[in-house]
Amino acid sequence: MILLAENPKYSLYKREKVELLKGEKSPNAYSKDANDYYAKERDLYLVKKENEFFKFPKNSKEFIARFETDGPKFEKFVKGNKLIFSKENDMIKMMEFLNQ
Repeated sequence: MILLAENPKYSLYKREKVELLKGEKSPNAYSKDANDYYAKERDLYLVKKENEFFKFPKNSKEFIARFETDGPKFEKFVKGNKLIFSKENDMIKMMEFLNQ
């Protein structure tokens, strides 16, 4: 796991997973064999609070419900900075806001 934002209160981690998949032999002489290849799975973002890990929220409603934060103030911060919950840099900014 990669540490993206560290703070004693909340920390943000990213889990990357890459898997080696076997290629296939051609059933006949007319087609080519497929070589082994790496397949990258979708990154998983985790938030650590004390010794507990959980997934990063998908939207502002989940974020407000999960963390002890002022709802209207957080939504104003997200809209004012045009933050998107699926972008890594925006997730880091949200965690910095939360750790203030």
